[in-house]
Amino acid sequence: MPYSYLQSYIHVEWTQARGTIFCPASGEKITKVPYSTATDLDLAVKVVKKSFPEWRRTPPPCFV
Repeated sequence: MPYSYLQSYIHVEWTQARGTIFCPASGEKITKVPYSTATDLDLAVKVVKKSFPEWRRTPPPCFV
């Protein structure tokens, strides 16, 4: 059975799925999911902290 790949979106790019989910009954692979490492999380927080000051000055109509 083919399975899907789920990814995380960090700093304008999709990250590779690293974790695999298995069916507990058959042991068959169901999907791959983003398994964020501490490095991934650190990067996401760093990017948000850097971009937040400019983002919060953006008028609401420009969010769309």
